[in-house]
Amino acid sequence: MMENLLRDLRVAVRSLVKNPGFSLVTIVTLGLGIGAITAIFSLVQAVLLRPLPYAEPDRLVLVETAFDEEGLLPTMLSGPEYLDLKGQTDVLSHVSSVLEGTFTITGEGDPWQVKALGASPSFFQLLGVDAALGRTFLPEEEGPAAKAVILAYDFWRSRFGSDPSIIQRTIQVDGEAYRVVGVLPEGFSMLATDDHLATDVDLWVAMPFDYSAMNRNYRSFRVLARLQPGVSLTAAQASIESLAKGLEEKYPDSYRDRKWDLKLQPFGAHVIAGVRLPLLLLMGAVVGVLLIACGNVANLLLARAATRRRELAVRISLGASRRRLVGQLLTEQVILSLCGALVGVLFAAWGLKVILALNPGRIPRLSEVALDPAALGFVLLLSMATAVLTGLVPLLRAVRQAAAPALREGGRGQMSSLSGRRLHSVLVIAEVALALLVVIGTGLLLRSFQELQSVDPGFDADHVLSLRIDLPGDRYGHRSERAAFFAELTERIERLPGVVSAGVVSHLPFTDAYWSYPVIAEGRPPQPDDDEFVDLRSATPGYFKTMGAHLVAGRYFDTSDDLSTGHVAILDRNLAERLFPDEDPIDKLVRVKETDLIRRVVGVVEHIHHYGLEDEPKGQIYFAYAQNPRTQGAVVVRTKVDPKTLIEPIQQQIWAMDKDQPSYDIATMSERVDRSLGPTRFSLVMFSIAAFIAVLLAAVGVYALLSFSVAQRHQEMGVRSALGARRGELLALVVRQGLRLALFGLGIGLVLALLGVRTLESTLYGVPAYDPVTLIAVPLLLLAVVFLATLLPALRATRIDPMTALRIE
Repeated sequence: MMENLLRDLRVAVRSLVKNPGFSLVTIVTLGLGIGAITAIFSLVQAVLLRPLPYAEPDRLVLVETAFDEEGLLPTMLSGPEYLDLKGQTDVLSHVSSVLEGTFTITGEGDPWQVKALGASPSFFQLLGVDAALGRTFLPEEEGPAAKAVILAYDFWRSRFGSDPSIIQRTIQVDGEAYRVVGVLPEGFSMLATDDHLATDVDLWVAMPFDYSAMNRNYRSFRVLARLQPGVSLTAAQASIESLAKGLEEKYPDSYRDRKWDLKLQPFGAHVIAGVRLPLLLLMGAVVGVLLIACGNVANLLLARAATRRRELAVRISLGASRRRLVGQLLTEQVILSLCGALVGVLFAAWGLKVILALNPGRIPRLSEVALDPAALGFVLLLSMATAVLTGLVPLLRAVRQAAAPALREGGRGQMSSLSGRRLHSVLVIAEVALALLVVIGTGLLLRSFQELQSVDPGFDADHVLSLRIDLPGDRYGHRSERAAFFAELTERIERLPGVVSAGVVSHLPFTDAYWSYPVIAEGRPPQPDDDEFVDLRSATPGYFKTMGAHLVAGRYFDTSDDLSTGHVAILDRNLAERLFPDEDPIDKLVRVKETDLIRRVVGVVEHIHHYGLEDEPKGQIYFAYAQNPRTQGAVVVRTKVDPKTLIEPIQQQIWAMDKDQPSYDIATMSERVDRSLGPTRFSLVMFSIAAFIAVLLAAVGVYALLSFSVAQRHQEMGVRSALGARRGELLALVVRQGLRLALFGLGIGLVLALLGVRTLESTLYGVPAYDPVTLIAVPLLLLAVVFLATLLPALRATRIDPMTALRIE
């Protein structure tokens, strides 16, 4: 048996080497299909299929709030609500609150701004994570007196040189002494895809709050929980819903006129919620590419089998068994598939580099994507599957041919038969239909991306530098100190050469900073939209000028808007029109609901996009910074020179005022806007690569079919020419054959696209799923590509010498 296998291998290799053109095209075609699907499978496997790196990850849930009013950010809970959940021990074994923040580390070289997560003591037990060095938080390390921190591994290594003696040392965090109790394992990270739970955390801080003293309506905590062993998600959800109803009855002032509820979402589903559909759609696109590649290879194998009919017939007539021929032909196909798989691995490796380079920043666990053993095993299985899928029909057709008819036909192949022509045509039609599906998806994403790029962010991002500063409460506890710091800083920056203007805002657009609450018109009867949350901001007089925001009515803030004068506000156009639909909003009073914050409106500006260009406009209200100074502030600087050249001079001005005050998150506003397009750009580039390969393979399929058809009909073309057919008629004959197949494929593909295109709807912006421009332009484009693919075989048909063809006949 081994001897036969070795003999089959030698014969197969010799046969493939004798036909390098066929072998090369087949291997490259398979390589493109296998490589595309392997790269995306590696991405899907790492992001969607691989379990979360925590103990029993399927038992982890995120507790979300749910209101029936629009505008409220979901998933956040208040401190008292967290305590209520901790009491649900019958269904939840661990409950932990989490809160994102930033801190300043001093006393260890230059001041350093770090991203931190506050966590209650049970957090690490909930995840099943132990410290690599030291310990995690103790149950008593919670509340205002808890001054304990745990370091992330990378932060410990970079900032403290992997010093093991860091445990129980005291470090200065926002000017206060905190004790380092542990270092987390290397590679540990918090997984999340939204802006309310950080992933790149340097420091974990024991939660310093007295939850029971907090306002029940101030919802700022993420809450994670672990289900009790044996408790199903359905049972836990029923218990949590019962708790919500009880709280609604117990605290009517907090939940009045609202349909409030609590929901449990599997944490794994939350992590991938934002990327699941785009990645599955991308996987579908590359499956289409692979099927097109398989169709091409099947056609190539059919054509090769046709040219080998005489050879195989001779071998059968000389006594070769059909089983022997099947073994040899199957060996050839396996060799081709394995070589295609090797090319596919190389192509997939390049594709993964492209994926990592395009990192849009919102794909969880992207750093884990690699050609690991699972991916390589997938390639091996795929190569075997393609060998069977592409080669089974050609192999059976070749071996079933009778020896005598083949010898009499003198080697003309299967294309002479009606069934052979139909099979070739069906494969090409399927390729064109699949290519159309992929390209229509790409076309819709392209149109969506163009719409996004055309959105006016509400400010002029060109030549604007931005940086963020968080002032520690120990040095800037009083409002006047915070206002004075930012007022002096903007004055210093505006004196720097190359600076046009500078300003400060509490929450910078296109960052993860937000502050939202309902705002109502003071004195107006209750309205249905009173609970709609709007964005609250504090801004200095120079902010709007620096950002290039357009004033609609009234005025901007000025230096007279301080604590000694009446409190004022600026509304964006959306909020002004909602609160005062038929009135001039200037000098009207507005109030932050359920607070005593009342402001007089002095101006209206155009809406400034904050969360992304694709977000629905949300109302915004700006307070004068001097009247409502925050500890956090973002400095924006408009320049006449390259903004990046001013980073160091600005930091020097900050240190001249406070040597322990760092800045962080430094970027131009153009970079921030461009970064917000990252997820859409990523999908577009990935789909574009898939679409290019799909169109290329479909065009090659049409070209190969027509080339083979012309070769098989050589005598027919010669006879037609001898009987007076003009070259134009022969050209039209071949082109018509290709276009007929293309039209069938485009028709089928268009029907399938109309049935399935709605799956893309949620990923599009400003473009309907049934976009007429795309649905008309893409088929015309593919028709043009097919036309070009038919020209070369058609021109070859016009050059056939009639005398030579007649002599052969």
